[in-house]
Amino acid sequence: MTNEFGKFLKEARVRKGINQRRLALLSGIDPGYVNKLESGKMPPPSPKVLKNIASVLGIDELDLYLRAGYITDDLTKKFSEEPEFSMMFYALKVLSKEEQKSILDFVKFKLENWEKTDKSKN
Repeated sequence: MTNEFGKFLKEARVRKGINQRRLALLSGIDPGYVNKLESGKMPPPSPKVLKNIASVLGIDELDLYLRAGYITDDLTKKFSEEPEFSMMFYALKVLSKEEQKSILDFVKFKLENWEKTDKSKN
């Protein structure tokens, strides 16, 4: 995964026509870190850093998250098959922090209830 991610990152950077130092500067990370990512010496960065990199390189965030291992192929398939699923993630991206927290609190509540119901069946 690390080597594949690094190779993809380097190809995207070269396509954009910028060097490692420029990518680092625009993404808010250290140039040495970019080098280590591209050479596969470091695991993929946090989603926050990936978001910055995607923005600088003009590539799809979700594609970068997938290549970094944060999103599985199953989840990607779900995005394409169920538009409502994509809409949920889009909503989390555009809503205020307070609105996002409300939604996440609701999801946690639903999961806790589901787990209790599921355990009581056993």
